[in-house]
Amino acid sequence: MPSFAKSTPEDVGSCFACDARIMETGGGLVEYAVRGQGPALLVLHGGPGGFDQGLGLAEPFRASGFTVVAVSRPGYLGTPLETGVSCEEQADAMAEFVNELGMGPLPVVAASAGAPVGYLLAGRHPESVKALVVIDGVSRRYDPDISFLDEAFFLSRTGLWFTAFMAQHFPATTLKSMFMTESTLDKQSIAKRVESVLADPLKQAYFKMMFCSLDKKFKSRKQGLANDLKQLAAIDMLPLESVSCPALVMHGAADRDVPPSHAVHAERLIPDSELYLIDEGSHLGFWLSDEAEDAQLRAVEWLSEKV
Repeated sequence: MPSFAKSTPEDVGSCFACDARIMETGGGLVEYAVRGQGPALLVLHGGPGGFDQGLGLAEPFRASGFTVVAVSRPGYLGTPLETGVSCEEQADAMAEFVNELGMGPLPVVAASAGAPVGYLLAGRHPESVKALVVIDGVSRRYDPDISFLDEAFFLSRTGLWFTAFMAQHFPATTLKSMFMTESTLDKQSIAKRVESVLADPLKQAYFKMMFCSLDKKFKSRKQGLANDLKQLAAIDMLPLESVSCPALVMHGAADRDVPPSHAVHAERLIPDSELYLIDEGSHLGFWLSDEAEDAQLRAVEWLSEKV
């Protein structure tokens, strides 16, 4: 039975060194990577992302005794967009993948923009999903007002290269800017959070991994990101009440990017669900907040009860 254990900064950073595989399924080609020993779980990354980001985000689970199966969602890295354009098509493709993998039903961890696919996978294909953990996930229409500066820094190759460079060489400045953008924390709280992250090598590793996953091979992620923004803006009403498996909905209470109302909405509609708000957690609160270890412990213990 998996039990909580802390990862190491080296393990987080090494997610980019893992080799990926391509599986041909009835729903199309799916790129994925496998890491760890123990019960398997499927990881659906956010955006921009890919299997490498999925491996990094799921390090708390791998370190605790799970085998992480991280896919690249359609349009990201080696999974062609044709495998699934809409969230429904992506969910169906993931069900085909789980079936071909021959390890289902699996617990699923879905983060941020990957959450609608996780919810739909669980609702449309209950035979594929044993339990669902959602971290700062989108659960309804998501159409952010992207400023010119946001587009320049986070939606362009040059901007992402510069942001990743700043994260590596000027982490305090980058952390402050990030928390100002994607959290509702006040200036004093942001200053304390920056200090806390810089004092913790593991949190620094998660922070740098996230920015590296945005920058590395950006051309191979751009199509997936553009499709994510289009699909999330088109969400009318996800059939969350059809999710019959147990669900743990975790969300940063200070998330500005995807407000915690998304988590409250999901927990209200999913019959067998639990809401876990991370105190003063930003969009990356599960990995960077002062309560990160407690949140990871809860997620690991909850999943361990389901496998």
